[in-house]
Amino acid sequence: MNSLVSVIVPIYNVEKYLERCISSILEQSYNNIEVILVDDGSNDDCPTICDKFKRKDARVKVVHKPNGGLSSARNAGLEQMKGEYITFIDSDDWVEVNFVERMVEAISKSKVDVVQCGYCKKNDDNVVYVSTLTNEIVYGKDKILKSFFVTQNYQTMACMKLYKSEIFRKIKFHEGKNNEDTIYFADYIDKVNSIQVINDVLYNYYVNTNSIMHSELTKRKVEDAYFSGEYMLKKCEEKYPEFAIYMRRNICDFSIGLYMQADKSQKQLKKEIYTKFKNNYILLVKSSCLDIKKRLKFWLFYKNQFLTSKFWGIKKSL
Repeated sequence: MNSLVSVIVPIYNVEKYLERCISSILEQSYNNIEVILVDDGSNDDCPTICDKFKRKDARVKVVHKPNGGLSSARNAGLEQMKGEYITFIDSDDWVEVNFVERMVEAISKSKVDVVQCGYCKKNDDNVVYVSTLTNEIVYGKDKILKSFFVTQNYQTMACMKLYKSEIFRKIKFHEGKNNEDTIYFADYIDKVNSIQVINDVLYNYYVNTNSIMHSELTKRKVEDAYFSGEYMLKKCEEKYPEFAIYMRRNICDFSIGLYMQADKSQKQLKKEIYTKFKNNYILLVKSSCLDIKKRLKFWLFYKNQFLTSKFWGIKKSL
């Protein structure tokens, strides 16, 4: 168990958190790693920090490139990787000291294509959320999609996973869009025939309120969200039709989230979001894919968006 693992870190203007991230990787109990730091045109001190770590540790490679976005940075890292396995770590996150060792141990033993671990969401003050995943090894696309859509155990995020690198010799991340993890999931699911989920909490996800995900809602953000959701929906309709209804459920779910992010002045944007929700909701209203909680939430939003926003906003704050 000494395979080379490529660790790709896309970096953009995160000087406050970058040393924590890189240090957590270089301090891994598993030593046979190459760490590919991709500076995506940062205009803070990130380029200097990257170069400093390169001088200190021969396992570190640095790529400096013009700003092109998260997917562009990940793709630039993929062009440099030489490992048998690959993992992605976001530059404001950090990993436990045995992250790579435990993931390599799992993938080597089970012989699967991808392993996903548990994770912890944290902000500057405390722990926000700890994942509650179920240990499982899954073979076959139908069962993988069931784990994703039905039990919702396996998830879309590119991070928190260890992949056979050969997967990424066939696909790349879709550039120029936010919500790129859903798009990449739709692409790579065709290349994956087995996955493993381990409930070990090995990845620390930092809830950065300055990130794109937590920034002001814009028309571009909404358009990208629906592009990624409808990209996955189209893939299901073409290749995995039994799961298309679940993707419509997911689109309804994130529609409500987007609606609740919009402010009072964004009336037209709210109208567009509600229309997207309604078009999907009427196709799944009688579906068994909705549990009682989601059925109530969707019905309430369908009837009265204001009350839903108030009710779920209060619930989230408790």
